[in-house]
Amino acid sequence: MKLGTCVYRTEGEGEYHNFTAKKLVAMILKYAMGLAENHARISVKDLVITVPPYVGVAERRGLLTVADLAGINVLACFTFCKLFQVKDVRWDAELEGQNMELRLVEYFVDEFNKQLGNGVDIRNNVKAMAKLKKQVKRT
Repeated sequence: MKLGTCVYRTEGEGEYHNFTAKKLVAMILKYAMGLAENHARISVKDLVITVPPYVGVAERRGLLTVADLAGINVLACFTFCKLFQVKDVRWDAELEGQNMELRLVEYFVDEFNKQLGNGVDIRNNVKAMAKLKKQVKRT
């Protein structure tokens, strides 16, 4: 194992086992293949991987390397986003959970105020803001 490699260490039956991130992902892929085989009731030999739009080339190559390590033949690696057209992809590690919800609420408030166009700001309407936050949280 190379110096600086991150490992997950477990103890079982008096022994320690070290797993690298690649090994853990390979184990997850093999587990997913097993689930597919159980569901389809046939032997699964090939795999198509779908990834979120923000996954870059390096990460895709890493997945292909891990699949090879697991002995899995990958036919293709696609972006799973097919419900809408992706115009641009950006990644912000700080943007998650509540931060994302707040940004979406602000976006929709600005759009609503722009379309309403009579100078009324719905930020002052507590009930409307509560409904908007609830709907944003559902998505």
